[in-house]
Amino acid sequence: MGSAAPATPGTLEHFLLERYFMYVHSRAGSLWRGQVHHAPYPAQRAEVELCDESLCAAAGIARSADPPLAHHASGVDVEIFPLLRVAR
Repeated sequence: MGSAAPATPGTLEHFLLERYFMYVHSRAGSLWRGQVHHAPYPAQRAEVELCDESLCAAAGIARSADPPLAHHASGVDVEIFPLLRVAR
């Protein structure tokens, strides 16, 4: 559904796709954050053929009647920097 290209800054797609931090919750209960670096994802729109989930209903959230927003990216190489503890 269209050609692959980086998301335009300031768009919903850019906000959803371009994440540059990762978070890890340890078994000991600490929260850790690590910065990541990668080229922008070469994303393109995708179509959801089947969506069977119950998380929204379990949380009391009504699902939208609009079709889900979906994208696909072939992938990029990611560099992960050392993790830093942000909470215990």
